[in-house]
Amino acid sequence: MSRQSILLLLVAVIVGVALALWLRSVQPSGLSGDQSSSASSQAVEARSSQTAAARELDCEDSLDNEGDTLSDCDDPDCSGAAACRCGALSCGGSEGQTCQPEDGCICRSGECMACRLKDQTCETSADCCAGLALECQQVTLATGALEKRCLPLSRFVCNIRCAGPTGGEGVWGEPYGCATGTAPDEVGDCTELVGACDVAPVADRNVRRCWQS
Repeated sequence: MSRQSILLLLVAVIVGVALALWLRSVQPSGLSGDQSSSASSQAVEARSSQTAAARELDCEDSLDNEGDTLSDCDDPDCSGAAACRCGALSCGGSEGQTCQPEDGCICRSGECMACRLKDQTCETSADCCAGLALECQQVTLATGALEKRCLPLSRFVCNIRCAGPTGGEGVWGEPYGCATGTAPDEVGDCTELVGACDVAPVADRNVRRCWQS
């Protein structure tokens, strides 16, 4: 074997040994490739589980559930909770801080409480949030038990026409074609459409929808 061949062989051995040592140094001691990957996955899962648990679990227990020095409604985690919607308001409070139905709140026994949204339990229609066309209705559960919940108000939805000379002043007629249903938000009370009205050149524009009890 020539001297040149021997030198090339030595260089190849040295490079191989160096590469093996480097690979061993970047892999955790005592772990195979598969074991290292498994350990890494477990660490990620543990961090994810810890992050998921780090939330305010109960917004009414007066406790700091996650240890971030913020409890209940002071914690951003509780910003959407029903118990916290009215936390900064009060019955008969200072200007701008009064409990109002339009803020999703009602006054009960001097305390500002969150009003009830669709499908939530209630005792009377006053418990249901104003402006959502809800009323407290009795329903039968799958178990056969009776319960009251805030549900869309069922009314007679009608048509009403502004009648008179085209392009002139007309008068709202009587509601017609009424059918039981839930009135959309943009549909007003028929009692508001009385007296004079402007007749549009296009006949279809003179017909409006309205609801009545």
